[in-house]
Amino acid sequence: MKSLIFFTLAALALSSCTLTKRTAYNQAVAPTAIIQAPLIAELAVDPSKKVSATYIARKVNEEQAKTSALYAAMDQNSCDVIVQPVYELKIGKKSIEVTIKGMCGKYTVMRKPTLEDVTILQELKDALPMFDPNFIVVEKRESIFKR
Repeated sequence: MKSLIFFTLAALALSSCTLTKRTAYNQAVAPTAIIQAPLIAELAVDPSKKVSATYIARKVNEEQAKTSALYAAMDQNSCDVIVQPVYELKIGKKSIEVTIKGMCGKYTVMRKPTLEDVTILQELKDALPMFDPNFIVVEKRESIFKR
């Protein structure tokens, strides 16, 4: 009788525990294999069109909640970018409610850069670090003008 109870408990314990293992195949991409053609994009912003969206995030940090709210605002308002976003966070015990407000921006023209564009970007590179040290401009490459 004791052995029957023991085997029953052992069988029950072993059958209730399951192990799920998932794997994914990842392959490293050599940085030299990625070729990007630089583009200049023109952004149309209507200052009178203010957009707003609210997103409630659970089990994430503040930055992840802001990013999700930004995506929600762009998705709901059919925007390519939110210009001058302002975030309002209400942090609860189990959730973060983020309200984002800004202006809707849409890319209108994408084109290859001209020599004049590169000159302006290099002038901006020299002038803007005093305002924003994170501003980065990609250096001019001669190969983009020889195509």
